[in-house]
Amino acid sequence: MWHRYLIVILLILCCSTNLNCQNRKYIYAGMEVEIFRESKPISLIINDFNAYHNEFDQSNTKLLMRPNYIPGVLLGTKIHKRQNEFGGNIQYMQFSTSGEGINADGKNYMQTLIISHSGICINYVFNLISTNYFRTGPGFSVNIDQYRFKNKIEEGNAYFNDIPTNRAILTGRLNYKISVGGPKFNIDIIAFYKLPIQNINLEKLNQNLNIGYATEYNNDELVFNPSTYGLTITVCVGSKENYDF
Repeated sequence: MWHRYLIVILLILCCSTNLNCQNRKYIYAGMEVEIFRESKPISLIINDFNAYHNEFDQSNTKLLMRPNYIPGVLLGTKIHKRQNEFGGNIQYMQFSTSGEGINADGKNYMQTLIISHSGICINYVFNLISTNYFRTGPGFSVNIDQYRFKNKIEEGNAYFNDIPTNRAILTGRLNYKISVGGPKFNIDIIAFYKLPIQNINLEKLNQNLNIGYATEYNNDELVFNPSTYGLTITVCVGSKENYDF
């Protein structure tokens, strides 16, 4: 059902960009950093992994780390029509952490946990202040993100890749943007808060990462809500069109 709403939003954006008024067109690239609002289910799983290897390994070189933040990159386009701004982008976010050591059998091992999501985003901004070289205002976005929690295991010369959790999620995002620059070049700084409409059950991740010693948590304890907040910085290169506000 949600994909129908996405099509409607895309049609609205397409129609809006064809209005007979002057506009500025940009392509942009940038970096984004996000922080999970609640990462307790991930911490439970990682803490169990570290506790087991602290107790039974012959030695530990590294232990898994909890994701304090997740970095990523994005590429997109936007059209600025006086106080209104429409746009869209693709993005990729990834965090990885590794545990290394010598296990109880005397074998070297490396266990890597990769947390990532990639997706597309369409967005709108209403500029409360809109001048040739400075704009700022609130906005909202609709995202479709594919979340992945993947294990990569190395023992000796053998590699094993497992994907215990893989799910697409529709999210809404509240933004506040500050944009500095003219029609040829500008920099955007965006603070955001992302609200998903679905959760992710990490039970399979727990059983897979902690195979043979996984703690039996109840259903709610490993339900992960991937809501985040963070900051985006983009560099935008635009058309040569200009106008006075």
